Amino acid sequence: MHIQHRYRFRSPIFGMLVAVLCLTSLSTTSFAAHQVWLDFRSLWSLNLVTTTNNAGVPFFLEPEVEMIEDEILSAMTIAFADFDVVFSTTDPGGMRERVDFGATSTATNILGQANMDFLNSRFGTQEVFAANFGFIIESSDSRATQIAEIATAIAGTAAHELGHATGLPHHYAYSDPRITPATYGNTMGFQNDYLLATGPTGLGEAGRETNRSFSPWSRLRLESNGLTSTVINRPVEANIGEIGDTPGAAYPLALQPYQTVNANAGVFQGTINVETDVDYFEVTVNVPSLITGELWTGGGFFDATLGLFDANGNQVAFADNVEFGPNTFGSGGTSGGTAPYLLNIPVQPGTYFLEVASVSSIIPFADRYDLVVGVFSQLSGDFNSDTSYDCADIDSL
Repeated sequence: MHIQHRYRFRSPIFGMLVAVLCLTSLSTTSFAAHQVWLDFRSLWSLNLVTTTNNAGVPFFLEPEVEMIEDEILSAMTIAFADFDVVFSTTDPGGMRERVDFGATSTATNILGQANMDFLNSRFGTQEVFAANFGFIIESSDSRATQIAEIATAIAGTAAHELGHATGLPHHYAYSDPRITPATYGNTMGFQNDYLLATGPTGLGEAGRETNRSFSPWSRLRLESNGLTSTVINRPVEANIGEIGDTPGAAYPLALQPYQTVNANAGVFQGTINVETDVDYFEVTVNVPSLITGELWTGGGFFDATLGLFDANGNQVAFADNVEFGPNTFGSGGTSGGTAPYLLNIPVQPGTYFLEVASVSSIIPFADRYDLVVGVFSQLSGDFNSDTSYDCADIDSL
């Protein structure tokens, strides 16, 4: 069975843009906690009955259902532990996300669904189709194992869908530091260690039964989207005029240290003239690093590319449309959309330039973009001494 998650793009409506330079720094000192309601009402219990029937095992009794709910709440809390997210099993009211565990789908190979909100600009409902998890349960397993595995799998899907609602697409799973251009052709399944992994990335039953975490770029993006409680002097730079169209006139992008991942990052909101314009940004790298850059173009209002050049004008990397899967990045047949994504480009200390270019436009007056750039200190060993060369090493630097 091919199991997948589904997300839909949603974008803010942009007003008419005034063609004058207006460069500002929008510093934010704090954000309110992100409220999330885990809604175990409606058809939730009936969906679990469907799942146990499909698995050929007795249905979960009420105390067992409560255990599953408690374990889902615990797993969700752990997944978002580094972020200012508060989970509740009762409706907190006001502005909040809602994860609906009682949702149903006529498609039996879909585990969840959410709107993709790149800028985390709205609140909404994410759906988890609990009736479709029968493949997780093995009749030969103990009841305790059945409960633990179904809770872990459903919690992973819930965190995955909430990730979409707060700005994270599937291809963020590939931001493991071991996945670089040298390993794009064989990612060794590293992407499936993370919560944004899905069927097309190669995630299987065993992976869904394992507690997973957010990848480095997912963590950076959750932070840039305001899911941390204290954000000090981190500018979101905004421009509705002209940025230099040569490296010599490049705009120096401000990079600030982030809290939840070992990276300096910057966010820039700009506009670009259709098909005739390029914008250049300057980034300074002080130690051997991995550069990741992403360009969001308002949910497809215009098609763009993102290039990386060194100080001598040599192209280091280039990104257009996203494609992946399962164990490849940059190819593989699964589309991640037209927003360009430079992933884990190794660089030495020096000055680099990012080139934003427009390919085509659907709405000429709405060529607004959001550029996010992260510079990660490059791993060179088992820094946390756990005999594993993995993402945990980043957090120990």
